[in-house]
Amino acid sequence: MPKQLIHLGEPVRGLVGKYLKAHYSTPTAEEEGTEMQRPILVLLFSVFFTSLCAFGSETATDTVWQIAGVGGSYSYAGGASDLIASGIAIDSVVDANESSSFGSTFTVIGTNTGGTANLSFTTGAGTAGQYSWTSGGTLTLTGCIENGSSGACIAGETLSTVLVSDEFTSVGIVPIGGGNGFEFGGLEGTLDPVAAAFLNVNQTFTSPASQMDDEVAGVPSIAGSSFSTGVSTTPGGNLDLYAAIAPEPGSTILFGTGLLCIAFVIRKRLFA
Repeated sequence: MPKQLIHLGEPVRGLVGKYLKAHYSTPTAEEEGTEMQRPILVLLFSVFFTSLCAFGSETATDTVWQIAGVGGSYSYAGGASDLIASGIAIDSVVDANESSSFGSTFTVIGTNTGGTANLSFTTGAGTAGQYSWTSGGTLTLTGCIENGSSGACIAGETLSTVLVSDEFTSVGIVPIGGGNGFEFGGLEGTLDPVAAAFLNVNQTFTSPASQMDDEVAGVPSIAGSSFSTGVSTTPGGNLDLYAAIAPEPGSTILFGTGLLCIAFVIRKRLFA
């Protein structure tokens, strides 16, 4: 029996010893260093992840260029011919960026009749017997953002500034509003750098989020039929261009500081 008591007592003494050592013994220099490093590491990782969240919170947003729904010209010779548009009126842009001007509408001016900006595009070959163009194409918007109500452009732009330059993958005629309209897919390209800075977005916009639609009159109901009298009509449409919000300098600096701190600590640990 005594032997059994001694055998059972050994683990108990071990546990008691560990408890006393943990709570009442003097820590070694190595243990003190480890304890001091912990709050520093916690602080550094907090800085890193805070800066990462700030940097990563810059999400994609859009600028909505509004088609006035008046005038312009759409033409198609039928068969495998290109679809060609010119003089499509853009009269405003809505800032959908989360900035001080969020939701604000700015007038866009140009050399079109009525003083609007000029949107034009040309597609690749069409599909005979259909209103479908899937060989891509290019689109250009020229004009400028108006400086207040002065009738003049914002600094750095003119009435002939290329505000939008892009490529698209496809165009088709679909029901829009009370009639038919053109719907674009795969828009991607660049904004004028001055306009991008003014709206606080990056220059590059991407597909598939970017898109365009415009309600059009004068298009025959029989798919594949040629036409030369297509015009943009009320209520018009939108050219939605999605681009990443330009990161604020403070977020970029904070992110970089977090990375440098982490790199410094890792280097010290490796070469200590």
